[in-house]
Amino acid sequence: MLTYDLSKRAEQPLYEYLYKSIKADIITGTLQAGERMPSKRKLAQHLGVSLVTIEGAYSQLIAEGYIRSAERRGYFVNKVIAPHEVVEQSQDKKPARTGQHHSPEATSQGRKDTSFLSESKDEGDVESASSSFIDLTGSIPPRGLFPYNRWSLHLRKVLTEADERMLVAESGPFGSLVLRQAIANFLFGYRGMAVDPDSIVIGAGSQVLYQLIVQLLGRDVRYALENPGYGRLARIYHANDVSIAPIPLDEDGIGLDELHASTATVAHIMPTHQYPTGQITSIARRYELLAWAAGGPDRYIIEDDYDSELQFSGCPIPSLQSIDAQQKVIYLNTFTKSLGPSFRMSYMVLPHALVQRFRKQLGFYSCTANAIDQLALARFIDSGEYERHINRVRTRLRSNVTELSQALKRTGQTELTLENAFAGSHCLLYAGGSMSASDFAAKAQDEGIRIRPLDAFSIDRSSMPNPAREQYLNYRLVIDHGALATTEIDHCAKLLASAYSRMSEVG
Repeated sequence: MLTYDLSKRAEQPLYEYLYKSIKADIITGTLQAGERMPSKRKLAQHLGVSLVTIEGAYSQLIAEGYIRSAERRGYFVNKVIAPHEVVEQSQDKKPARTGQHHSPEATSQGRKDTSFLSESKDEGDVESASSSFIDLTGSIPPRGLFPYNRWSLHLRKVLTEADERMLVAESGPFGSLVLRQAIANFLFGYRGMAVDPDSIVIGAGSQVLYQLIVQLLGRDVRYALENPGYGRLARIYHANDVSIAPIPLDEDGIGLDELHASTATVAHIMPTHQYPTGQITSIARRYELLAWAAGGPDRYIIEDDYDSELQFSGCPIPSLQSIDAQQKVIYLNTFTKSLGPSFRMSYMVLPHALVQRFRKQLGFYSCTANAIDQLALARFIDSGEYERHINRVRTRLRSNVTELSQALKRTGQTELTLENAFAGSHCLLYAGGSMSASDFAAKAQDEGIRIRPLDAFSIDRSSMPNPAREQYLNYRLVIDHGALATTEIDHCAKLLASAYSRMSEVG
């Protein structure tokens, strides 16, 4: 039976201390892959803690992929690569030879393949809808939460108190040092990431940073993208004349075998909360990806951590960058998801070698973000108001999925269930497995609700890795619920249930 000295937890919550203790035992091999974990009730009794404490620890371990739940059998330890094994694996794995490709070769000439350009509209592309429509396609934060009065106060203080030279001087390529220091402090406090402010680059939105990364790493390399994935990302790479390799997702994250076969040297992934599936990349796959990146001098991983602040409960899932000992991860994040699309402010954290390359190759650029807004945002973060704001946003989003789930149950259509609704402003709707999600979306449109099927986010629709995965895509839809008003939730559930009922009658 697992035994830990809970008196050593200091000020940590019990569940967090227990989660970290079990996690350490798994990484060091004290708990072996395949080993059965004690039941939650037995462990709670053994340690003298509440069942809720054990549930919290186990839930965090499952979310990060350290353990798995087997129905009616219990909990089991997953195989996890120890950090020191990453380098060893990278030395064993040779880069795939050019010309040896598997399914991603459907887009081996990524510059010429434009099939993904015709996919359904991304966030911000949807035409204005009638006010009677409920729109579940707009990926924006909840309305009515942003403290505009406090933001205006910080703007006024910047204009009246800041050194005028900071306001009128041309901004360097990395952006305001004041904001970069504020971001570094926030990342350390919230994500446990030790980041040098000099390695941070600020830009006017993630799209600007994507283009800077292309210029930094080169257009003559292939970029692996998750499939299904964020369609606008594929379009941006295509607009920059970059070859892409759509890599299908499996239950652990981006497919590793397909990645090795693709000849891509850069992998752009969203491991903490993938869009649109909401999937978390398992800890085992994270270490495998780091081993892949360490296997070639020009290989890098772009970790798009776009909404990590919006996890509803538990400890924040550690970033890939925080476990990268080989300096192979470019960490990317944005304030757009928490503050709103009009706040075009994002940042990336570069590995040490790329900081020097950025300064040498792209140092002639000026920062694209407004200097006054950068200083105001720094004050907003340092004052603690940004953290209070994301707490409000997180609470509203958690309430949205909780209430929508309950409202769907009240309709009696038990086949309609929410999945991966643990963070951010989007989740999946499972449509019961008896009808096409595309047909369901069309019927929902007739009912007065706009929603997109998951397969609309496929970058490469020519083939799927296996029938089970194709079925997974066919019966799920993406719900972007950030802008869903509390007063609309019951009506929204009824419209979805009505669409499902009409589809069932036709079937």
